[in-house]
Amino acid sequence: MMHAMKPWLVRLGYATAAMLLLPLEVLAQDDRRIDARIEGYKVPVKVEESSTTLTWLLMIFLTAIAIAVLFKNAKRTHLD
Repeated sequence: MMHAMKPWLVRLGYATAAMLLLPLEVLAQDDRRIDARIEGYKVPVKVEESSTTLTWLLMIFLTAIAIAVLFKNAKRTHLD
């Protein structure tokens, strides 16, 4: 019986340790968000927020191409 309980006790110990250490990790985190795009400049740089419109248009265009290929006739030859 003790042999069957050993893995259970190990998992319980790991779970307890994780629950005790998780608050310490949260407290140690820095709240500042670092933007790597503006690091290294001598003058202050501001990056304007942009929209995702062009990404959506590209995805719609690529989806249309993929669907068009799906409906292509497979028996069509170069002699048509």
